[in-house]
Amino acid sequence: MPCPRFRDAISARADGEDLPPGISGRQLDAHLAGCEACREWQRRVGELRDLTDRLRKAEGEVRGGGTPTPLPQWEDGGARDAAR
Repeated sequence: MPCPRFRDAISARADGEDLPPGISGRQLDAHLAGCEACREWQRRVGELRDLTDRLRKAEGEVRGGGTPTPLPQWEDGGARDAAR
């Protein structure tokens, strides 16, 4: 199975979502064990998730509450280029 499918699975796992159809957790783990490029992808996804969590926390603190506030969403689901 090609890496893009596993990268979708890595992203889904990081977001707490179900893995894509046809990929089990065992298959993903086996692929990660043998694919350095996907391990790097997983590391970078984790870094992005950490940065996003810290941003949400910081935004909540700036607004006076200790609870993180959600980041603004674009009406089209987040496609920023479409808004320009």
